[in-house]
Amino acid sequence: MKQPTRYFIVLGCVLTLLAGAVIIGWNYLQNGSAGSGNALNQGVPPQAGWQAQPDQATAQNSAGLFKVTAALITPKELLLFYTLQSSLADGPQAIAILPEASEASPASNQTRVNQIQLLGKLGKFDIGVIHLAWINQPGQSITLKAKPVQAANSIWQVSPLKQLRADLDRTSTEFLSIQTGTSEILVEIGTLGGENNYATLSVSSPNAQSLFLQVDLQMVVSKITEAEFNASKVNASSNSTEPSNPGMATPAPPEP
Repeated sequence: MKQPTRYFIVLGCVLTLLAGAVIIGWNYLQNGSAGSGNALNQGVPPQAGWQAQPDQATAQNSAGLFKVTAALITPKELLLFYTLQSSLADGPQAIAILPEASEASPASNQTRVNQIQLLGKLGKFDIGVIHLAWINQPGQSITLKAKPVQAANSIWQVSPLKQLRADLDRTSTEFLSIQTGTSEILVEIGTLGGENNYATLSVSSPNAQSLFLQVDLQMVVSKITEAEFNASKVNASSNSTEPSNPGMATPAPPEP
């Protein structure tokens, strides 16, 4: 009777080992590196949908130097933050955006300007933001023709952004810093996404005080204090279990 008992014990061990091997193999197939569909669930940020074009973000003429220094792309609007070093009279300089259409891109398909905001001055630079209603068209470059209100014939043309891929559901928020070799103004992201804001940002110059901004869910860009800016970063850090990656797309905050 001892021989059959020993046989069943060995058989039980073999079956247990085989079952373990099957379970390990199944888990590997479900969660292994080949399972690219699980990338978002593993905390890997989605790929960026837009690309900065720093070599096309600056224009200069007799009216001054115009630069697009950063972009914030949200489901509602595309925001272009700009600096203007004007050679015209002192004081904040308002700009206007000229409409542009062609047979290939009729006016109905063009990116539309919703609003232009003057945000203030940092040293010799006027700081502002252009609100654009954008279309979802991979391969497009965002091109603008701008001019000072006081100088009708002085036109700057810039193409600071290119869309790489479609955001079909328009559910992502993305920030891009557009820096050139001569940039004196730096726009940095504080927080990207949240319950009440699309973003908080700082605009700084080596020789002047910084501006601190927030973009709320209604696309209102307003000034905040440095303390509020720092507090937003602390709150975002305490509410997040994953490292932030500003510059990459993130899910849009929930609608109010």
